[in-house]
Amino acid sequence: MDIAKIRKKFRGVPGQEAERPAAEQEDVPRGAGETEFPENPVPPPPPPPPVVEEAKEAEAGEGDEDATVQLLAFKLAKEEYAFRIDEIEEIVRPQGITIIPNTGPHLLGITSLRGKIIPVIDLKTMLSLGSPGTAGDNKEKILILKGPKGPIGAMVDSVIGVIRPSASRIVETPLHLPDAEMKFIEGVAIVDGRFVSVIRMSEAAAI
Repeated sequence: MDIAKIRKKFRGVPGQEAERPAAEQEDVPRGAGETEFPENPVPPPPPPPPVVEEAKEAEAGEGDEDATVQLLAFKLAKEEYAFRIDEIEEIVRPQGITIIPNTGPHLLGITSLRGKIIPVIDLKTMLSLGSPGTAGDNKEKILILKGPKGPIGAMVDSVIGVIRPSASRIVETPLHLPDAEMKFIEGVAIVDGRFVSVIRMSEAAAI
């Protein structure tokens, strides 16, 4: 049979469509060579928020607020004050102090510590708490501070010991205090219902 003649014959008949020979028809089952895609594909859901990292950050923040601060508390004229532990090198007994003329009233003089000459300041006079040497119980001590220009001694009436208040228990100095006191006091620690004024070492050692 002449396939070309049959096609020509059917093309000449109106309303008739030539049937494709079985050899030319492709019967490909759906799914064998085609993949259906939706017209509007749905985007994948976003990844969950990093709750673990947020929790870690929150824990770190809480830890900072509850961190303890190490202070060395001491007495000046029956009031409690403190320096930060990392600002103190050591505590020594009072020894011979040589007065230096033409110096301020808060500078007691100089003393020798293991062959090294260091100045000694009187914190009571500096803070307007009274004259030096009024404790009367022979418990005076000299705190050796890490001054900006080298070691410097600070005379105190007596040493109470190390206290460890949390950072949240150290409050700012009241704004209505005189500027002279505001300069020396960086904050007030609340320890067992007591108020311990934390001295700003950079100001106390500025001689």
